[in-house]
Amino acid sequence: MNLFLYFLTVVIWGTTWIAIKLQLGVVAIPVSIFYRFALAGLVLFAALLLTRLDGRGHWLCLGQGLCLFCLNFLCFYTATQWIPSGLVSVVFSAATLWNALNARLWFGTRIAPRVMVAGLVGFSGLVLLFWQ
Repeated sequence: MNLFLYFLTVVIWGTTWIAIKLQLGVVAIPVSIFYRFALAGLVLFAALLLTRLDGRGHWLCLGQGLCLFCLNFLCFYTATQWIPSGLVSVVFSAATLWNALNARLWFGTRIAPRVMVAGLVGFSGLVLLFWQ
């Protein structure tokens, strides 16, 4: 099951950037993002109702959705107009470091050494890519 879930994640996230590139131009970028995340929000909201998450949990999910998905995807959709989708996906990989740092800042969560090592390896690849 773990191998299947890993493969599913790779396929979905690996093709997201191609889908974004193909999606550009049909409707305005903010409208495109709205359609995508409104649908995802409805699915998430249904899941939250089914799991009976408390009110605070709903607000945390809303904040995470706005910051981690809506706002940064607005930036990524806009960037995809001018740079290749592969480069956008590499830049997006830096989110791992930001997620770890924000978890530390907002929730006091200790950053696991393997997360920092993996994030720094990915970030160094990003730096090398831009350095060329």
